[in-house]
Amino acid sequence: MSQNPNCDPANGDHDKHRIVLKPPQEGGPFAELLRHRRSTKSYRKTPIDLETLSQLLGTAVGGASATHRPYGSAHARYDIVLTVIAAAVDGLAPAAYRYLPAEHALVNLEEGDHRSRIADGTLDADWLTTCPAMLLLSVDLAAANDAFEAQEAGRGERFCWFEAGLIAQNVYLWAAENTLGTVFLGGLDSVETSTVAWRLVPPSHTMLGILPLGHPAEGAAFES
Repeated sequence: MSQNPNCDPANGDHDKHRIVLKPPQEGGPFAELLRHRRSTKSYRKTPIDLETLSQLLGTAVGGASATHRPYGSAHARYDIVLTVIAAAVDGLAPAAYRYLPAEHALVNLEEGDHRSRIADGTLDADWLTTCPAMLLLSVDLAAANDAFEAQEAGRGERFCWFEAGLIAQNVYLWAAENTLGTVFLGGLDSVETSTVAWRLVPPSHTMLGILPLGHPAEGAAFES
């Protein structure tokens, strides 16, 4: 007897237990938003403004209190720290800023255009030098692991990656709703990154990724 190539012999015949689901609704604002979610790696040099940056941070990352934000975090620790690299933001001087979510405020860390320094810490993202702003996601992995040491070694680090993913999805969806572009850049040179970002992220922190923000270039190729 011939075997169905789509079935996994180890798990039995899937065809016998398959339930065909009803197609998802085409309409609705959330479904439409998900269809417009894209990863953008090509940006126009057009600046964004401070109000746009403020709305992004307040909606996707900020919170009304230190114990509640618009994304999940194990034990509500909120270990991820955001550093804003502003280079072409109308109403905001070029500099690196720490974002304080509970206060919805920026603290100036170091003035200047840091895009080239950050791009040098990536594997292949030279195009970051044209992006008007970006978010650096960093965390103290040792502290996170210590907090969950009683459960399992390395669990705190895994929770931090989950948290970074939730933040990234919030930023993606906000950007899609506001016709802007972003992408999660996790391709970082750990040695180079630690050198170029040591004055931009808190001591003992590891950079997990970068989220640029800007206007997609004309004819920009999008990834999923």
